[in-house]
Amino acid sequence: MNIKGIIGHEVQLKRLEAMLDSGLIPQAMIFYGLGGVGKRKIALRLLMSLFCTKEVKPCLVCHDCRLIENNTHPDVLMLLPNEKGSISIGKDPADGGSVRWLISRLSKKSVSGRYGVIIDGVENLSVGGQNALLKTIEEPPENTLIIMITENKRMIPPTILSRATEIYFGRLSSGEISDFFENQNISGKPLGRAAALSGGSAEIASFLADEDNMRELEIILSGVADFIKNRDVINVDLDPLKKKIGEKMLTRILACAFRSMLISELKGEQLLFAGETRMAVKDIINLIKISLALEKSLRVNMLLNVSFKGLLYSIDKFPDTGLPDFEDAGF
Repeated sequence: MNIKGIIGHEVQLKRLEAMLDSGLIPQAMIFYGLGGVGKRKIALRLLMSLFCTKEVKPCLVCHDCRLIENNTHPDVLMLLPNEKGSISIGKDPADGGSVRWLISRLSKKSVSGRYGVIIDGVENLSVGGQNALLKTIEEPPENTLIIMITENKRMIPPTILSRATEIYFGRLSSGEISDFFENQNISGKPLGRAAALSGGSAEIASFLADEDNMRELEIILSGVADFIKNRDVINVDLDPLKKKIGEKMLTRILACAFRSMLISELKGEQLLFAGETRMAVKDIINLIKISLALEKSLRVNMLLNVSFKGLLYSIDKFPDTGLPDFEDAGF
């Protein structure tokens, strides 16, 4: 499989290459792990390999490859979360971008003789949408590959997980983040801190490479660190960053930043930024739990700023249960 432009994930790519070489490709797959590490890009590259007719697959330049790259191939279907962060089940089969639309399309004869499907953010399906999708996964049309992408495998029903081949995509290394910056011609003062605080996500690293964005995150982290030190009034405002990137991205950035701070503390490394105050390991672990709890609760229309402060005020009441399962949580 042509992996030009793909950063990291050598083991996963070799596994996919072996599937292609053997012709033993499952009809349903789940790519899971931290967001922003290239899961969708690899899923598209895998589908290109199936549709490309050139000797070296995918060639990236033929008609089919270019259609897939531009999301205009008639037999490659993609479902993405809408602006509210959910994937609709759809009121009727003509409702584009919904589960029922997908099922209706798959019931018709394909142009090329096969179908490729990517559902990015499958955890954002409603229970009804997941149940409808399950029927398609159980009996997919012939020559159909359905790739489901998720950051949080724990939110996928066991009935779907049991019928799909799982591939975990871990975080990128600091060196791989540096390669990503170079490939994307990203430059700026905070690149080192951006890589350190990104948790291995190229998407987060790219966002934090902007000095203004980094400064806003540092203000939040400094406010949290001051509260942890003094256990006094919380002087933290999440709204400026939330308006820029949305609640889900912000909670993920916080989780990754706290994880990076935990690693630095455990290794006795220097502080990640000038305003940071040293924190106890237990407190940082609880901050990670708070961030993941907020992300998990985004569907209930909570007030993020208020909820974050409320959880911080309760941080001393958290049970000592260790760290969450990083892989399943997409962390």
